[in-house]
Amino acid sequence: MLNRVIFSEKVYYKIADLGFLFGLSPYKMKKVLKEQNIETTKLKGFGRSVFVLEDNVSAIEVDGKITIVKTTIDEKIKEKTVKKPTAKKAKTKKSFKKKNEVKELPNDSAEKVESVNEQNPELQKEFDELLEKGMVIGRKFYMANEMDIVNAIEARHNLDLKTVTLDDIEKMRPLIADLEKAEVDLTGQIPA
Repeated sequence: MLNRVIFSEKVYYKIADLGFLFGLSPYKMKKVLKEQNIETTKLKGFGRSVFVLEDNVSAIEVDGKITIVKTTIDEKIKEKTVKKPTAKKAKTKKSFKKKNEVKELPNDSAEKVESVNEQNPELQKEFDELLEKGMVIGRKFYMANEMDIVNAIEARHNLDLKTVTLDDIEKMRPLIADLEKAEVDLTGQIPA
């Protein structure tokens, strides 16, 4: 692959890339250029790399072969307009919050869907307590740089505390119990 550099509206090639084109090492390519008195230059801002002007590339002869390289520049500019949201639209999107609502089913029946909160508040309270306890224990393991223990326990129970829902409360109870046991092993104290 040839990398071109456009510098001061002229096209240049690196000696290493030209060596690849002619099947030579960069050192041998530099030697060939020196023997054939082809002008090389260092470009400001490109470090120690040595470049050859594109017009001089056609004068390079290696093993009786001359390779002509020509670059064409198409100056087609594609414009694409992107509409950015205004400040009012951005605020309305951020301030929108989903609420637990009672919704009617699309069929003719008068059945209604209720949120789980309204069905069993005791279960919701237990879930919130278990989740809070799990997060506190998880934070302790995080601060002790021992999150791999929490991840292993979560994997064993096939549950993730960050994405747990009320439906997973049956799996959550033994998970929290195992976390508490691991906390005792970590700190040596019985949790309050």
